[in-house]
Amino acid sequence: MRQAGKDLNVRYVLGGSIQRQADQVRVTAELIDVTDGSRIWSERWDRPIEDVFAVQTEVAERVANTLGGYNLLLHESKIAAKRKRPSDLQAYDLYVLSYEADQQGTEKSFKKGIEYADAAIGRDPRLARAYVQKGWLLFHLAAYRKNWDEAFAEMEQLARKAIDVDPNDAIGHALLAFTIAGPRSSEAAEAAARALALNPSSADVLNITADGMPFYGKAKEGAASCDRAFRLSPDPPVWYYADCVAPYFFSKRFEDAIEAANRWRTINPLNPFVLVMMAGAQAELGRKADAARTVAEIEERYPEISYEYLHNNLAWRFAREEDEQFVLAAIRKAGIRICGTEKELQPGSDRLPECTLTQPK
Repeated sequence: MRQAGKDLNVRYVLGGSIQRQADQVRVTAELIDVTDGSRIWSERWDRPIEDVFAVQTEVAERVANTLGGYNLLLHESKIAAKRKRPSDLQAYDLYVLSYEADQQGTEKSFKKGIEYADAAIGRDPRLARAYVQKGWLLFHLAAYRKNWDEAFAEMEQLARKAIDVDPNDAIGHALLAFTIAGPRSSEAAEAAARALALNPSSADVLNITADGMPFYGKAKEGAASCDRAFRLSPDPPVWYYADCVAPYFFSKRFEDAIEAANRWRTINPLNPFVLVMMAGAQAELGRKADAARTVAEIEERYPEISYEYLHNNLAWRFAREEDEQFVLAAIRKAGIRICGTEKELQPGSDRLPECTLTQPK
């Protein structure tokens, strides 16, 4: 393995074997760091011989998702980058440090992550993933700055730049779909379909595109994408759970939505979107005390939030009327404010029949 890595001028080598005994087949795979010969990852599959073709697909997908995307190799690259002197950091090193800062989940780390992403773009303007990573950082930082319109506008620009730089990187299309899912659902659906066509077996792509599907009437498809993403990546990054709250909620899988929100909370404060769906899910399950606590958290951290605010200021727009009525009913049940004030809402905002322009200013 070590010699093969040196001959090929690579740092990692993936090896494995296939063994057959009677009507059983065993497939093994392992990833070796050729710099020191250490085994980073290994897995074994035992299956009936008649399932050999299904095993081929399973092994290929599991290996790709374990090693690629936002999983093992990115983690290894982060460790390697942190060993380097600042003057030796290359664009990819800066990108992985930006991702690490994002995962730390604090306002300070998000700001630092944006600095890393900008530095990566400065070193290599053709590194599409750096634009995508900056987009996610801006989204997470908006929970503190409350500049959602500005954040989404810049995220869209960054997604389009990533696509321009590398049209075949599915993640750029996935970010675009996520960013415009509410206000432009048909275009978001096209971007999601493009991302999935480019990389249909990527757990990352399945997960990210799932988040926006409830906005264009495909909540159950989104929930199924989340389920498949978790099967393909059984030890996923924690942010996978944030992207699955909406698909699970709108598919009426309320327990799964609450669990996903709580998993995400372990590294990141919940944004208003997730909190509203969590309160709605708790209310739908009859957990009045839990819903009341979540509503109190919304009122403390995001006092401006009402359904009208979400609809008008944060582009909560749904392609199907039934989805809008469903979330509206859940919000009412939870006790979240429905009507916004004139001060909170943008000029010319859509108003619900029960809300009037004489709301307190």
